[in-house]
Amino acid sequence: MTHQSRRHFLEGTLSAGTAGLGMPELLRLQAASGKQPPSDTAVIQIWLGGGHSQF
Repeated sequence: MTHQSRRHFLEGTLSAGTAGLGMPELLRLQAASGKQPPSDTAVIQIWLGGGHSQF
């Protein structure tokens, strides 16, 4: 684990918060365009036996 200063923590937190502020506007524009995103119809599952679970 690397050391993270308070300054770096605040920079990352503020960057993520600022990006999140624009999300409602982006979603509104997407809904207003009338285009539907393509629906997912397939899943690729990779089974690797052994090791630790990621869940």
